Amino acid sequence: MSEPLMQYRNNLEIAGSILKSCLRPASKTKVMYDARLSYSQLKSHMPKLAEYKLLETTKSGKCVATEGGKKFVSTLDQLLELQKGSKRLPHISGIKMLMACQGKELMITEIMYTTYANSAQISTNVPHLLEEGLLSKIDGKSRKGNGRARYLPSESGNKSIELYKQLLELYRDAN
Repeated sequence: MSEPLMQYRNNLEIAGSILKSCLRPASKTKVMYDARLSYSQLKSHMPKLAEYKLLETTKSGKCVATEGGKKFVSTLDQLLELQKGSKRLPHISGIKMLMACQGKELMITEIMYTTYANSAQISTNVPHLLEEGLLSKIDGKSRKGNGRARYLPSESGNKSIELYKQLLELYRDAN
């Protein structure tokens, strides 16, 4: 099966692409090209990054990442590195699933109820989280109980949760 040509990126991925492009001063045209954004996407994301003090514009009109923006890029790179070299963040519903399992073993139905996920989100995200090594499956046969598998974040899954929280904090609450 061939991979889709283009996958949707979430706001954090787009912010990371813009900020990576702006580690050195860059024109808006260069940022659009490097981050693979349309002009309307650029216009909607850049003011947010400036408002959160992750990006600023120089007197010459170039865009440059602030110290907070550089920290954002560094944290994003660490998060992606934990995911066995994946170039994409898990979808937000996948992160919610990881967070729901943090510190406890949950069955699929418990994950669904806790995160309000539907079966399509479960069937998309759980295999992805397992493949990326962020979620561990505990065989239910070795446990007392009903024999159903339970899930728990792996060590890298727990680190991913903490890094994701840092990214959100930088993205939402930058000074």
